[in-house]
Formats: sequence, C-alpha cells, structure tokens
Amino acid sequence: MEDKRSRTARSTLIVVVDILNSIPKPDTRGESPGGRTEDKLNRHLLTKYDFDCRDGVVVMQRTWTFQQHSVIVAPASAVWRWVVTPRGINDEMAPWLTMSIPRGAEGITIDNLEIGRPIGRAWLRLFGLIPCEYDNLSIVYVEQGRRFREHSTMATMSQWIHDRTVEPGPGQSTRVTDVITFSPRRGLRLIGPVLRHVLIAFFRHRHRRLAARF
Repeated sequence: MEDKRSRTARSTLIVVVDILNSIPKPDTRGESPGGRTEDKLNRHLLTKYDFDCRDGVVVMQRTWTFQQHSVIVAPASAVWRWVVTPRGINDEMAPWLTMSIPRGAEGITIDNLEIGRPIGRAWLRLFGLIPCEYDNLSIVYVEQGRRFREHSTMATMSQWIHDRTVEPGPGQSTRVTDVITFSPRRGLRLIGPVLRHVLIAFFRHRHRRLAARF
C-alpha cells in the first residue's frame, strides 16, 4: 500500500502529465487495438503509465509495451508462411532497416529452428547499409501456423519480446497482432517513451508493408 508521500507524488505526476497532454495534437490514431485508451497512449508522448512512484519518488518505468494489429486480405496459412521467413521479415522492415541472418543460420525459418536455443547475432542496418543495432535472436515459443514469441536482447535493450499471432478472420482474411514489450538499457531508460513512439510508428509501417504484400 502506498504511503502518503507516494500518493501525493503520484497525484502530482498525473496532474502534470494531464497538463502536458492537454496541448492539442494531431490525431494519429492507427490500427492498434484497445479502443480509446490505447489510442490515447499511442497519441501522447508521455502518460502516467510511463512513470512509477517508489518511496515517494517519481521514477521512469523500466519496461514499456504496445500492440499493433491489422487485417490482411489473404488466407492465414499464406500469411504465416511469409512472416516466418527472413525474406518476409526484411520485406516488412524495408526500406528503413534490413536484418542479417546470423552466421550458420542460413536457410532457417521460425518454423524449423530449435525452440529456446539462441540463433546468434543478427545485425540491423539502416537503409540496408549502416549497422545501427544488433539482435541476439532467440525464439522461445512457436505454435505452428498461428503464433511465435521472440525473447531476445539487443545493443539498446536488456529485454526485447515480440509476440506475433496470425489468426483466420472472416472469409479469406487474416488478423495479425503484434505485442511488443521492451526494456531499454540503463542509460536509455529516460528516453523510453520516445523509443516507444518510434517503435509504434515502425510497427505501423511493418503492418502496412505486410498488407501491401498481399
């Protein structure tokens, strides 16, 4: 239970954040689920959910999460076969990023790799040219044809979890849902909300690319 000092700090924080977010902003609502609450979180740079109060002190959260979903006009089996391949992943990220295949892992897909065993270091290159990040890839769960979960570390992230679900929709459509959870490394925690917004924009881009593919 929070003491009086923590309750006061939290109440003050909520008031400040509400004032900052009362400034009119363009409506950037996308396809993320969750109704008005999720739209509000995606629209504002800072929200009360980006902070915590510990012993009366306001501190930045260490972990952020968001989700993105789209409806793809194609059968779920076809979408799944595409998104689990390195080619499909790189097509989603283009033209901003490309991801290399770890040495010795050529020819693998999420469908045929060993669950829970680190795959190796995959380099992310800005515009396919400039190394800007790496991903120590590890897939910890696969439900064939429907869902996978990546649980990795990165140069900038002490934790990176990407959970993707591919589900049949009405007719020949498919609903694709990504849930991202990330923890920036210690020196980057203060810009966690900024990273969250950058990643939200990037995954919206990925979903647009995926939809265009079919």
